[in-house]
Amino acid sequence: MADRLTVEHRQQIDQIRRSVAAQLALLWSDTFDTADIRGSWTRFAAVALPIIADGYDLSAQDAQAYLRRFRRNAGVSGRAPSTAIPVLSQVRVRKSLEFTARYTTLRGIQVGKTAQQAAQSALVRTIGSAGRFVSEGSHATVREGLKADPQATGWRRIAASDACDFCAALASNGVYSHKVDFSAHDHCACTARPVFGERPTARRPRSTGRATSEPGPRPAPASSSLSDRVAAHRTFAEGAGWDVRTSGRRMIGTKAGGQRIVWELTESGVWRIEQLSRS
Repeated sequence: MADRLTVEHRQQIDQIRRSVAAQLALLWSDTFDTADIRGSWTRFAAVALPIIADGYDLSAQDAQAYLRRFRRNAGVSGRAPSTAIPVLSQVRVRKSLEFTARYTTLRGIQVGKTAQQAAQSALVRTIGSAGRFVSEGSHATVREGLKADPQATGWRRIAASDACDFCAALASNGVYSHKVDFSAHDHCACTARPVFGERPTARRPRSTGRATSEPGPRPAPASSSLSDRVAAHRTFAEGAGWDVRTSGRRMIGTKAGGQRIVWELTESGVWRIEQLSRS
């Protein structure tokens, strides 16, 4: 039953993503003019933003219902806490649209594509980015719901059938804490599956029965510095076959055949995929 609920939720999110993609494709044909790329992306963004925001909200609302049904089916005691849908940053969406619509078109022309070919590539990337924001409505809502639920352990990443190496590796890591963000890239169709049960708690040290004048040394947090986090993620990325270079909180990986990925370390210490292109 739980797996069926997850499949149904994934199908609903996919349907929302397809609807948003179809609307954006129509808007693109009406607003994007390769003779006026700067003005075109601005006009397109103005009408695309509300569509993407609506898709995010629909995805989040379905995630709320999915979480309630999943919890009830799992036989979890007590009432599910009421949580609000996380707010989608309009600034993030607009910056993403500027990159995919404007800069991808200009870059395509620079490398020798015709204006029409460059614009078509930009549309594909824009639809992929929009789909990521739609799915984020589900990811963020599930995570926030689990964070507020004392009966929740965390969430498990369910990879799509055509998942990339990075997503497949993340899915193999098991259960993630509710504190961990859901990393996703453009065109990513992975979902978050709730996990309920007792939350792990830190064990208290046994008392020796002897008073001490000073407390014992506190363990140093693992990978707390930026350099440690970058080094750890670089090891993972290189193990997955990426040639890596770093720049502050960003890490860029490339593979033979033109594959390129960009990770960015968020303030919460999670590596989020900002861009992913395939050969």
